[in-house]
Amino acid sequence: MATPWGESYQSLLVLSQMPEKFTFPGSEYLAELDRLGFPVDWVARLKVVRGSEAESKAQRQAAELEHQYEEYAEDPIGPPPTLDKATAAIDDYRQELSDRTEVEVQAMVAMCVWGQTPGEADRRAAAVSAEFKDALYEISRPVGQQEELWYGMLPGARTPSVMVRHRQYLLSRGFAMAGPFATAQLGDERGPLFGLHTTSGGARPVLVDWARGPREEAASASAAFIGESGSGKTTAMKTAVYQILAGGRRAGQPRSRGRVVVVDRTAHMEWAAFTRACPGTTQVIEIGQDAQVSLDPLRIFSDVREARRYTQSFLTLLLGIAPRSEEGLALREAIGAVLQHRRPSLKVLLGELEQRGRRDAAARRAGRALGAFEDLDMSRALFDEALPPLAAGGADAIVFAVHALSLPTAQELEAGLEKVEDEKVFGRAAMYLIAAVSRSICFSSPSEFCVAVWDECWWLTSSPEGLELVLEMVRDGRKNLAAAFLASHDPEDIGPSDSRRGAIIRGLIPRKWLFRQPDLELARRGLAFLGLNPDDPDLQTTVMTQLSPVGLSPQERQARAGECLHRDLAGRISGMKVVTPPDAAIEPHLHSDPDAIVAAAA
Repeated sequence: MATPWGESYQSLLVLSQMPEKFTFPGSEYLAELDRLGFPVDWVARLKVVRGSEAESKAQRQAAELEHQYEEYAEDPIGPPPTLDKATAAIDDYRQELSDRTEVEVQAMVAMCVWGQTPGEADRRAAAVSAEFKDALYEISRPVGQQEELWYGMLPGARTPSVMVRHRQYLLSRGFAMAGPFATAQLGDERGPLFGLHTTSGGARPVLVDWARGPREEAASASAAFIGESGSGKTTAMKTAVYQILAGGRRAGQPRSRGRVVVVDRTAHMEWAAFTRACPGTTQVIEIGQDAQVSLDPLRIFSDVREARRYTQSFLTLLLGIAPRSEEGLALREAIGAVLQHRRPSLKVLLGELEQRGRRDAAARRAGRALGAFEDLDMSRALFDEALPPLAAGGADAIVFAVHALSLPTAQELEAGLEKVEDEKVFGRAAMYLIAAVSRSICFSSPSEFCVAVWDECWWLTSSPEGLELVLEMVRDGRKNLAAAFLASHDPEDIGPSDSRRGAIIRGLIPRKWLFRQPDLELARRGLAFLGLNPDDPDLQTTVMTQLSPVGLSPQERQARAGECLHRDLAGRISGMKVVTPPDAAIEPHLHSDPDAIVAAAA
């Protein structure tokens, strides 16, 4: 073909014959085209006929076969075997068509290969024909009708006669066995541009309407981001947060803004810097010895039931006591009594436990354990009644900066908290309390879509109380127009697969992203989390080495950044590349690598 840009060489082929019988798996001839050593374009033009109409034609064919038996009635040899075979085939065909939902598919399949020279195009065409010959598929190359086939492969063109002559008659199930087939759709029908669909024959936009699930689909808006450090998961979360904040308010609905509540554990407070660069207002709440507001759960939760629940859960975590133990019951009773005070607080609770401890050994032990934490520098936000209680309601983005809190390591958690320093025990319990406050803020205004962002969420889900909180956030977020964004290296941190609560959480999160994961076991867990086969070697290779690969040049690294596998709200799974917002204000704060953070701070 001669074009203004030079000459190109193509060879057009057509599926002219199929096996009489085939089974699945093993008959996916269209899928097999992708496994050849060179690209093959293919088109299947379909004419779908109603089953009743097709059955009428099949009935006439059956009658014609019966007449042929009559013609061989006087022949001493009898009818040929092919007649018996054709009769059996038409009987089976009619039997399938007796199902009123069945249809006949007239498939006209054309293929195109190309090369740098005419010889290369010819060799590829011969290779395609030879590939399927042993499987009894005949792929021919109609001489003199190449141009007709070329136009027959274009959308909107008339079906050429050469394709009509080579049509194959199949039932719906038989045609489906040629698959697998895929849709080019990924993401939502509307919403901001979140990425590009990269595994659908081109780069198509992936739109994500973050609030669509609870507003329209009776589904959760929660999302999970899995991948190793530097793979792009935090940048993807930041992109989502930017889009939620940039959405502003809907016309005619004054309390319809998008809001986020972020727990920022980074030493450089990168989330605080990022949200300040985003549209809207930001409130940063630093937790530590220089705290400016009180996080005392007895002071900040106005609802008595919430105050009771979260104070009890926070203190059982802090003191390491079981809720139904003698100390736990004594603590519960003391909390109930303090909530009757005009100004309840943890300081008042300490006095209540001390008073009760004069006659109750369990209350005395609980009070003594709680008093040991009052002297910690980090506990000022809980026990200092001079601090004003937290009032987080006005800003669009609320960031809890908790870098001053120390947390126990995974190994320390596995070994038990008995030997862990008080600062780390306090940090773990305080993080749960902050997550509970995040949940309360998100649920406070059902007309405003609000998301709690919990990065590296193991600090929350490592305790039964934290796991319960995540479950509540994911499960009840739909009716409160709220959601949780969770991120981690390991999907087991999102929800442990061997836990009933963990399994429910995993099942209730519809939107999932899997970024690069070079560790085989973590790659397998990530694939299973998406609903893919964790033992598929091709998928393992994709996740471990082909998503934003390491070792590239700076230009290539930038071009490949943000690659991942995505499961969207409709359950479709495919590859995509996250596209960051074109806003110069946030560009210095998008990435979490040390060089980017230092440069942004400078």
